[in-house]
Amino acid sequence: MALTDADREKVRLLLEGPDGPILSSYIDSRVLQGVKSHDAKIVSYPRARERLERIEKAMDEKVKALEIKTHALRECQRRGLSFDVVEDLSLSFADEDDVSKKLDALQAVAKASQLEDLNARMASSYRPGSAGQREPSEPFKGYAQLNAQEKLAAQFNNSLNKT
Repeated sequence: MALTDADREKVRLLLEGPDGPILSSYIDSRVLQGVKSHDAKIVSYPRARERLERIEKAMDEKVKALEIKTHALRECQRRGLSFDVVEDLSLSFADEDDVSKKLDALQAVAKASQLEDLNARMASSYRPGSAGQREPSEPFKGYAQLNAQEKLAAQFNNSLNKT
């Protein structure tokens, strides 16, 4: 039997009236009593109890997996890692400590890879005589060894570089 809008309005007015808290308390106690008797009936049937236990176990597993995934997301955010890299791996994490250990290992591999890549780029980009390098035949003149005109030019260039 479905309630009409008029019925709902009558119930709302009753609950908001002066007897509302008393009615609310009574309704809550009756609903709680109904739920308890319903649960008792379900538990009394073995097949229903087994099914209920399987459902509760599956829900617990899903909640645990969601908590681990949330922890992995927070750890990735804290470490500055992309969650896309770890998202597919989140099913293989056993618990939050496992997440931290695997993210530590992943971060170490990533740093080693970055360092290896940087070393390879630096090794391949070195060219003798490239910009910014002195010719071996040109001796370095210290500031004290420069003449007055060269000192003035050096100060002028230094002031240009600062601005």
